[in-house]
Amino acid sequence: RGHGFHPGTGLVRSVWSHNIGKGNGGDGFFFCARVHHSTCSDSVFSENGLSGIGGVARGGDHHNIISNNVCAYNRKWGIEATRGDEQVITGNLILSNSQEKTGEYPGIRLHDMAQNVVTSNRLADDQEKRTQIQGIVESGETDFNLISNNLCVGMNEGIVIIGAHSRAEGNLV
Repeated sequence: RGHGFHPGTGLVRSVWSHNIGKGNGGDGFFFCARVHHSTCSDSVFSENGLSGIGGVARGGDHHNIISNNVCAYNRKWGIEATRGDEQVITGNLILSNSQEKTGEYPGIRLHDMAQNVVTSNRLADDQEKRTQIQGIVESGETDFNLISNNLCVGMNEGIVIIGAHSRAEGNLV
């Protein structure tokens, strides 16, 4: 099976709320091409083959809000954002991901991302043998992000910033 929820093809001003995406072969929720000014909120995405929420910003997505979701026990990332900008990721519970390989996939990945706000998320791992040991990680050509007021519990690396202009402030790790 592929992705669970799969908005795309220039979808504008949509709301995806109160959904459950569990056990999909790909992402529980996958942002496809050119999704913008949309909200993904108050949902649960767990035990998926890739991310709880993936494809964020890839394909020209912009000005989206990802808020108050639970992304748990996914094979790779809790939330995966790649090659884009202008996203808000706030108030999510990111729990016990990286099931495929311990420590390989952070709870929230920002790869080649700019001008994003990542705030007030809770990242943790409640398993006896922890798999999600990285919290929020910037990689690639990533810069100008604000990562603030997140709580990263039990992570070997809570917040990893590489952008010269990115800021990590008020986080508890």
